[in-house]
Amino acid sequence: MRFDKYVDNVLCRFEKEVENLDDLVKIKDLSPYAYPLIQSALMKGKRLRAILGTLSYQAAGGKIEKAIPLAVAIELAHNASLIHDDIVDNDEIRRGKASFHKKIGLGNAVVLGDALILMSVNIAASHGVEVVRLLSKYGVEICDGELMDIALDIENVSEKEYFLKIKKKSAALFKSSAYVASYAAGGSPEENKALSSFGENIGFIYQIKDDIADLMKIKSKNYSSDLKNGIVTLPIIHYYKNSESLEREYLMKIFGKEHSVKDSEKLLERIEKKGSIKYCMEKINEYEVQARNSLMPLKDNEFKKLLFDYLDYILKL
Repeated sequence: MRFDKYVDNVLCRFEKEVENLDDLVKIKDLSPYAYPLIQSALMKGKRLRAILGTLSYQAAGGKIEKAIPLAVAIELAHNASLIHDDIVDNDEIRRGKASFHKKIGLGNAVVLGDALILMSVNIAASHGVEVVRLLSKYGVEICDGELMDIALDIENVSEKEYFLKIKKKSAALFKSSAYVASYAAGGSPEENKALSSFGENIGFIYQIKDDIADLMKIKSKNYSSDLKNGIVTLPIIHYYKNSESLEREYLMKIFGKEHSVKDSEKLLERIEKKGSIKYCMEKINEYEVQARNSLMPLKDNEFKKLLFDYLDYILKL
């Protein structure tokens, strides 16, 4: 099966489950306000983790019909983290539109995120206690990564600390999607390990690409959210560690502060000249090799091939 056809099938099934979320969750006494709000949080985005979870479930021998509800649980937890992240980072835009806390208010957005997490647990429970335990374990890791993200200081952070943060935050989302799905499908220890490693490497690739993409917005006369909010990213770390004092001073005049687009354009020129973007691309290549190698222990079938296609899709985003 072609990858695009597979994705269309998964997303079609996913949307049907979301449309009938009250049947899936089986909580019938919620107010008419609740389900539409929760559904609206799930009806957007690329659903990369849901696709990875479904692929991993099938690669481990499970049926797609059982994979999709678990994919919904994964997306519920993921979207909760996005809502809360936007609040923490004070980001007003998500995927080109107003973030939830701007649309419905800060307090309502916090409660909505909480509801998404609890619904995720509700759905995951149908796959057994161990699946719920695994989801909660990775959920705590993601929260730990977010706390690290808040605490990182560009003047003192090491690259090692950055990658630990990514391992706990972004990579843990992909890793858990793959591992939990494989485990729930009855995958062997070898399959679980292979898919877990694949998901983690995908997470590293995705985050580094996101770091670069945020900076590249400057070329379109837009602000970099990471620069504006003082978020420590890999290209910024590389630039800071390889710069002289005057270059560092210029960065610190912009980093986490109000500044003009012209200021950020000048900084981006320096970042590119320093080779920081090239360095990040080299790291992506390293994780791509690891991701491909991690799939080798899996049985040769259409889902293994689709996992390689999924990696290619992520690399092209």
